[in-house]
Amino acid sequence: SALWMNVSVSPVVDGAGNVTSVLCVLVDVTAEREARQELEASERRFRDLLAHGRDWLWRIDPAGVFTYASPVCERLLGYTAEELTGQAASLVVTGDDAASAVEARERLLAGSEAAEPVTMLARHRRKDGTEFIGEVRAAPILSANGQIVEIQGITRDVSEMAAAQA
Repeated sequence: SALWMNVSVSPVVDGAGNVTSVLCVLVDVTAEREARQELEASERRFRDLLAHGRDWLWRIDPAGVFTYASPVCERLLGYTAEELTGQAASLVVTGDDAASAVEARERLLAGSEAAEPVTMLARHRRKDGTEFIGEVRAAPILSANGQIVEIQGITRDVSEMAAAQA
């Protein structure tokens, strides 16, 4: 099998400045290169899951502003990820459910490191004004010192299931 090497070449000079030999150092970097390739492949698989799944993954800051939206938001809401990032979550959660979402966010922010994820149903408004029922599951993201810095969540359109149960 092939080996990947990091090669360093330096001239060796005598007192008069003449090159008398060359010093070569070879370091086997095969394991590091293979690990990097595995990581890149894993990242590609994860990006594909985010882009092609039916669930929308998102993150909001403590003020309720989107810091991340997976590409599925365009199919589900009609907004691109770029359009949602920097916008308040209230842009897409409607009516009384917006107040419930704010209360849930506040509960998560007031919780401890072991705060339980919140699950709720909420009406969402698409860019074109139509609505759907989304099942939302959210949990806090902690910093290295245990402070809640963001909330991450996943939303799935459950309109058909909700209609069937009604």
